[in-house]
Amino acid sequence: VRANFAVENERTYIMQNVCALASDSDVVVRKSAFECLVKIAEVYYDCLDMYMNVIYQLTIQAIKQDEEVVALQAIEFWSTIAEEARQGQLRGRE
Repeated sequence: VRANFAVENERTYIMQNVCALASDSDVVVRKSAFECLVKIAEVYYDCLDMYMNVIYQLTIQAIKQDEEVVALQAIEFWSTIAEEARQGQLRGRE
C-alpha cells in the first residue's frame, strides 16, 4: 500500500473507496472503514490534507448520528490526527 499512497491518483482512489464505505448501510462495514481511516492517519498523516473536508463531514455525521461503535472510531480518527500532529511538532524540535 505504501507504493500506492505515493502516487496521488492511486491514493485518491483508495481514499474515495474508504470514504464511500464509511457511509455504507452495514454498521460493520462503516466501523471497518473508520478503522482504516485511523490506520491511514497513523501511517500517512502527511498525505491527508486534500481529503480532510470529506473526512470531517463523515466523522461529524458518524459522531452525531451513527451507532456508538462507529462514532467511537470517528472520534479515534481525530485523536490519531492530534497525536500525529503532536509527534510532528516534537520531531520538528529535535
